[in-house]
Amino acid sequence: NSSFGDFNVNALFDNLESGVIYTLVLNLEGSGLETTTKNTMTISLSQFCDFDQANFVGTYDCVDPWGGYQVECSADPSNANGILLNNFWAYTQSDQYLQMVFSGDAGQSITIPSQSITMLDGEVGTVSGTGFYNGCTGYFETQVKIDAWGSTYNETHYHTPSSGKSSF
Repeated sequence: NSSFGDFNVNALFDNLESGVIYTLVLNLEGSGLETTTKNTMTISLSQFCDFDQANFVGTYDCVDPWGGYQVECSADPSNANGILLNNFWAYTQSDQYLQMVFSGDAGQSITIPSQSITMLDGEVGTVSGTGFYNGCTGYFETQVKIDAWGSTYNETHYHTPSSGKSSF
C-alpha cells in the first residue's frame, strides 16, 4: 500500500525575525507506520524579501580562504539587478570592479559572468562564479573561480554588511 498527496505550508512572518531560518519538523504517525527516520520530514523556512539593489550598496566585511577584509559594493548603472564589487580578493587595482548579477527572484541566486580583472601587481586574471543572497539581510555568498598566475583558485567568499550598515 502506498499513498500520495500534497500539502502546502504557508508561514506568516509578521512576528518572526527577518533573515532567521526556522525549522518545521513533521512526524508522520498512524497505524501501520513503523517508527523510523523515514517518517520524519524537516522543512526550512525563511522570510523572502524582494531584491532591492539599494540594499546591497555599501561596505561589506568579506571572508575568503586567505583572510578577512572589506569590499565596497555599488549599483551597476547598466543593470537594475547588478552590483559592482570593488577590492575583490583585497588584491585588485582600485579602478577594478567585479560585476555580479543578482537574480531578483525567489531563487536568490548570483551569477558572476566571466570577466578580466587586474591585480595589484599588474597580473590580469579571469574571474567567474555563482552564489546566493538573502534579500532580507543583505548577506551574500559567492563561489568564484579565479585564473591568474598560471593557477586556478576555486574559493567561497562570505559577504556580510559591515557594522553600522543596516541589516535590513
